[in-house]
Amino acid sequence: MTGLRWSAALLVFLYHVSVVEYFGGPAASRVNWAFGAGDVGVSFFFVLSGFVLSWSTPPTTRAVQFWRRRFARIYPLHLMTALLALTLTFTLTPGTKPSLGQLAANLTLTQAWFPNGSFYQSVNPVSWSLSCEACFYFLFPLMINLLRRLGGRGNSIVVAGCVVLEFLMPKLAGHLVPAHSLNFVLYYFPLERPPEFLLGMALARW
Repeated sequence: MTGLRWSAALLVFLYHVSVVEYFGGPAASRVNWAFGAGDVGVSFFFVLSGFVLSWSTPPTTRAVQFWRRRFARIYPLHLMTALLALTLTFTLTPGTKPSLGQLAANLTLTQAWFPNGSFYQSVNPVSWSLSCEACFYFLFPLMINLLRRLGGRGNSIVVAGCVVLEFLMPKLAGHLVPAHSLNFVLYYFPLERPPEFLLGMALARW
């Protein structure tokens, strides 16, 4: 699992190297060709997160206990990187300083709930995924209790349903969501991502 996590992290890192156009000329074309789809590593992280948490969380763990452990594991590092990002912003790129609202959204891990790039990309842009993770963690105690009651066959049906849903959601969104909002809804919005997390959970239970 650790090895897979490393591979996915490398793909995401190289994807960002491509996005910020670190290379130019022929090298840029090669990097984009090789890693332009590296953002799927985020989906893999969400699936893996659901799998690992379902596999490792004892049935006796209470919801508050689970949330406290997740907070202790995730938030201090988020806060530290946010402070570092703010330091760089105020010293190197003062024109990109976040507003108080954007800062508050980032620090409360609610930034990805706002359909505005200045919010979900605020402070430390890549931390938008933690906003989705916070949503998953909030739902986890309820979802794991339901999956534990389903048994092997029930969880296999959930796995199949999540896979089908992942293929259907872009098509449904294309009909229901304005074109200018599709990128936000299909990639950043926390309520679009739970099927990936649930897929990992159901795979672990299966």
